[in-house]
Amino acid sequence: MAEKQMRKAGLWQGAARDRTHWLAHCLLFILLTLSGLQVIKLFISFDDLGTLIDCISVLSFVSMGLLKVVSLWLNVTKWHTLFSKITEMEENSITDLEYEMPQQTGEKQSRDYTNTIQRILRYLPRIYWCAGGVFILSPFAELGLKYFRHLPLEWPHILTIWVPYEDNAYVNVFLILIELFAAVYVIIVHIAFDVSSLAVMIFMSGQFAKLRWNTEMIGGGELSESSVSRDGRAHALIITCHQHYLDLTRLNRHLDSVLNFIMGVYMNVATLNLCATAVQLTNNLSKIEFLKLVQYMFANLTELFLFCLFGHYVLHESDIRPGQGPFGAGWWALAPRTRQELLILATGSSRPLELNAGPFNKLNLVSLLSILQTAYSFYAVLSNY
Repeated sequence: MAEKQMRKAGLWQGAARDRTHWLAHCLLFILLTLSGLQVIKLFISFDDLGTLIDCISVLSFVSMGLLKVVSLWLNVTKWHTLFSKITEMEENSITDLEYEMPQQTGEKQSRDYTNTIQRILRYLPRIYWCAGGVFILSPFAELGLKYFRHLPLEWPHILTIWVPYEDNAYVNVFLILIELFAAVYVIIVHIAFDVSSLAVMIFMSGQFAKLRWNTEMIGGGELSESSVSRDGRAHALIITCHQHYLDLTRLNRHLDSVLNFIMGVYMNVATLNLCATAVQLTNNLSKIEFLKLVQYMFANLTELFLFCLFGHYVLHESDIRPGQGPFGAGWWALAPRTRQELLILATGSSRPLELNAGPFNKLNLVSLLSILQTAYSFYAVLSNY
């Protein structure tokens, strides 16, 4: 499903000759052009705080979409490696029956994170399309209300841009059309990037939980079992768990290299965006403008919360504490040599893994609280002007 979202955006390997790939190139050029017009509008609006804040909100939506599409294009090989590695790990996962483990527990862990991924794939695009639909249609709804109330009419531009020859009807219609295509494509890119990233993060956290449970089974078995049989099975399981941990470490490193820069920029953009939206909500707004800003803030908070939440899950599930994982294995039933192997496994897998968001932040719930506090501080300052 994550690969399908990337193919929709024309960003997957093997799509070089597809129409969606060439259409994506055209839409990327349109995005760059509209971003330039937005920057011009931003610079000429410094005297108007309301317009300036509106420019910041809309520009953050487009600029993050632009950064994500560039990141997906530049890192398409890394994404292909990530998905291939995930498929390989699923196919080569530890067989519960092979090591005489309780089969239901292992199946339940796999089923839990698989169901979580499916829920993300099902509901997150709906949330984004709902928020994007309100964002796109709100200027046209405002135009309709002004028409019925006999108020002065303005061109329903979706993005806050500088319009050259603003009195020319053809220029305005042309810009509105390309704004529509650009906004739809930005939503598709946001969905493709976020769904793919979150799916990998959920898979990693689920695999770390499964690895911790598997290592706790080392040294288990029937009391009447011979020590040679027990040690042989424990040795094989230690090797398998060690390889599993190395695979997850590589997966974390690949994902971190893809997300680090994008999420570092996004943390700062989200802070400014939440602050700007909160300031706008304190102004006298029409019902449509209020609805547009509320759903826009909700979509931003949802995106920020999900990345921080599942990033925190990766940190939590990879953090092996006393009595967990290899530290909770039945070491007393093993031979001295096998105990040494178990100790090496415990030492090597005891370091928790986390995902970075730039040079200063991490993808966890602590960063989420920090962003909300910073955004509120900016809001408190700007609300006094």
